[in-house]
Amino acid sequence: MKVPYTNFKTREGDTDEVGGCTFIGGTWKDVDTTQIFDNKKVVVFALPGAFTPTCSSQQVPGYEAKYDELKALGIDEVYCLSVNDAFVMNAWFKDTNVKKVKAIGDGEACHTRNGYACEQTWTGIWNEILEILDACRQW
Repeated sequence: MKVPYTNFKTREGDTDEVGGCTFIGGTWKDVDTTQIFDNKKVVVFALPGAFTPTCSSQQVPGYEAKYDELKALGIDEVYCLSVNDAFVMNAWFKDTNVKKVKAIGDGEACHTRNGYACEQTWTGIWNEILEILDACRQW
């Protein structure tokens, strides 16, 4: 599957805490869809927003818990996409202690507008994880 090109504005090295779950001091880094997807097997799950109750308590931790199992099955990386900027995504992952799953902030919804927005329940997303695991086992 060819993924439409998008450039994401990410942040690296924001370690200076300024309060309210906000960190600064790092630098901007552009990461595009070719770097993320080309010649790789990746899992991408999209969520409606950072710091929302179900996303923070079940969805992101669920993928974090299954990360090593996905990697062992041949997945190169697991990404969480949400229409938030890099500061919010980094703060959210820091606050929820997510260290393995990678955050992709789609702050201007450029990628999401390309048709990757979806509405699903946690049950639907979990069923997708199980389908991915089953498919990976067959590789």
